[in-house]
Amino acid sequence: MLVPNEPEANAVVRVEVTAGVCDAFSEDPNDPGAYPQITVSGSHIRILLYALHYDNVELCVFPESVTNSYVLGQYPAGTYSVQVDRIYPSNEEGGTTTETIGELPLVVGGGGTVGPAQLPAMGMIATFVLTLALMLVVLPKLRRKKLAVFGMIVVGSVMSPLHPAEAQEPTPLVDVLLSAAEGAPRPDDVVDYFATPGAVGNPPLESLQVGDPQGAFFYLPFRATGDFLEWMKSNPEDPRAKLERFVVIQYPADVNMADVLEALRSDPNVLSASVKTRVRVHIRQKIHFRE
Repeated sequence: MLVPNEPEANAVVRVEVTAGVCDAFSEDPNDPGAYPQITVSGSHIRILLYALHYDNVELCVFPESVTNSYVLGQYPAGTYSVQVDRIYPSNEEGGTTTETIGELPLVVGGGGTVGPAQLPAMGMIATFVLTLALMLVVLPKLRRKKLAVFGMIVVGSVMSPLHPAEAQEPTPLVDVLLSAAEGAPRPDDVVDYFATPGAVGNPPLESLQVGDPQGAFFYLPFRATGDFLEWMKSNPEDPRAKLERFVVIQYPADVNMADVLEALRSDPNVLSASVKTRVRVHIRQKIHFRE
């Protein structure tokens, strides 16, 4: 389904994908910002998305249907084919699986200013995808042995303008992946430090002394507990375990982000740090399941 059926030349085009239950789209915890990857070869456009996929029903904690939107680029008038692929960690240590989840025709009309195809300057990160997902989790779903069937892959035009409040200069946010090494600060340590009014003393991370950070919150607000938490502690390299160790740090609007990122990335207790890309997530329709 194309939205609209014939976008004008050089209009910003988006691709939307829907997943749920055992599948979700996210950023790569090992390399935030690496996805999506977009390549154009003649009239063929390929977008590769990072995803999570579980066959074990106990790990299937995502809601039934979440639709995510990614910028595909701007293209001159013509007919194109869009291939949507996903890559996700496989059961093998360090292995990945890449597969095609959909192919759609894209017809770009002759209106607008015709020019060379333009890829987005920065790939959109599905930063809030899993946050929204876990906020919508219904615990009984954990007991339902159902696998999500991917549905509704949509190529859409530019979304509506941002709300006036969003159009203002945003508060800088940085995604920080903490080390799982023994003695390293836990996500709770970082969040609790900023939650304490008038906190004194050194912050849990030495790098937080740079840039005057204003607050911190969990990347995943609903935290793992019980056996699932113990499993993640025993499997710190699992993508879900890494997402549990992400915290989001809030900085003043006038912060020197280059200094902040340099300090964080030099911190031995930080595995990665990247500026959060703000994306909008739309839940459009129910997804179909099979027993």
